[in-house]
Amino acid sequence: MKKPMQFNLFIETLSKEALKEQPLMISPLHIDPAFNISLPDYNTSIKLTPLQKTVYFLFLNHPEGIMFCDLPDYKDEMLKIYSAVGSNYMWGKSEKKIDLLAYPFSNSMSEKISKIRSAFLAVHAKNIVKPYLISGERGGPKKYH
Repeated sequence: MKKPMQFNLFIETLSKEALKEQPLMISPLHIDPAFNISLPDYNTSIKLTPLQKTVYFLFLNHPEGIMFCDLPDYKDEMLKIYSAVGSNYMWGKSEKKIDLLAYPFSNSMSEKISKIRSAFLAVHAKNIVKPYLISGERGGPKKYH
């Protein structure tokens, strides 16, 4: 009867070792001249709309993080980014989109951050893309990790 007990212990130990969290390779984030985002070490492209890229690049530009209540302070920067990445940039329409992003009581910024998260998760598991996501505690600054 001791053999099954030892075998079970062996299997349990082997399973624990196999399931240990392995260190992940972190790919550099690459942005080409056309503002396409990729993770070259994973041979992966991240598909984002110009407005989502605007949000992503804004947070890349501010590693200290941004409080949603301070979003109006970043409106001009968002307009500049959007005019650079948006191929169909139209002043009136674009400014309205950025106004919504900059308005702290709108869900627009949260929606864009959620879509960015979904775009990364569409190509890789959460443990791989976590370092590339924008996140933060509720009521605290949101930042790119």
